[in-house]
Amino acid sequence: CKEGFQWRQAIELLVTMGQVVPKPDATTFGTAIAACDKNGEWQSALAFLTAMGRAVVEPDAICYRSVISACKKGADWQRALALLATMGWAGLQPGTVGYGATISACDKGGDWQMVLSL
Repeated sequence: CKEGFQWRQAIELLVTMGQVVPKPDATTFGTAIAACDKNGEWQSALAFLTAMGRAVVEPDAICYRSVISACKKGADWQRALALLATMGWAGLQPGTVGYGATISACDKGGDWQMVLSL
């Protein structure tokens, strides 16, 4: 634009660039979920996981594990179990972190017997 004296196109390009908002991806959502987990904001972590579906962003195992960990801190063992099951249906591996957080959530929620089903 500069060398071709196409100043109008340069201005239009600049204006258009200012209107473009990058769409969040799995990394962006994962970072937000991890921050919620670290601060005990399990409801916000769950909201971000739900928002990923609306944004057509596929959550990875790390996102699920972070939300399960946040649910553990909120003693929401039922949701932790549901998320663990969802991971399996999605073909994602919970790993020791996912299982450990779920077990801790069940224990913290006072339903240690559910741990036996894992």
